Amino acid sequence: MVLSTETEHLTVIMNDPVFSPEHGWDAVLCINFTSVHPNIPHDDACIADEGCHRFIRHPSYAIYRLATVFKAETLRAKLDCGEIRSHDPVSETLFERLRAGLFVSTFVSEKIKRFVRNCAPGLMHCSLQETDRKS
Repeated sequence: MVLSTETEHLTVIMNDPVFSPEHGWDAVLCINFTSVHPNIPHDDACIADEGCHRFIRHPSYAIYRLATVFKAETLRAKLDCGEIRSHDPVSETLFERLRAGLFVSTFVSEKIKRFVRNCAPGLMHCSLQETDRKS
C-alpha cells in the first residue's frame, strides 16, 4: 500500500502487518520519499525519478533515516478517518530498489534493521543487483 500524509510525502508500506514482539502489536514498516534539492546532501540509496509513480512529480529519494515501524491498527484508523490517503502501488521495480536500499543506506537505524530481521525477513531477499538501484 502507498500512502500520503498531510505533508504530501509519498509513504510506502513495505510489508503486510506482522506481530512484532519488540512492539507488542501488529506492525508495518513505512518508508517515505521527499524531493531532492540541489546542493542539499541526501541519501542516494534509492532515488525515484519524476514520473516513476503518479505521485512523484520531482526527483525524490527514500528517507531511510525516518523509516518507521507503525502499529497497523493505528495506520488503518488514520486511513479510515481521512488523515492519510491511499495511492496506487509503486512499481515492482521501485519497490525492489526501495527494499534493496534498506541494506545499502547508512541511515537505516538498528531498530529498523532488527524489525526486518526478526519480523519481516522477506524484505531481506532482494532481486536487484547493487548497480541497478538507480534508474
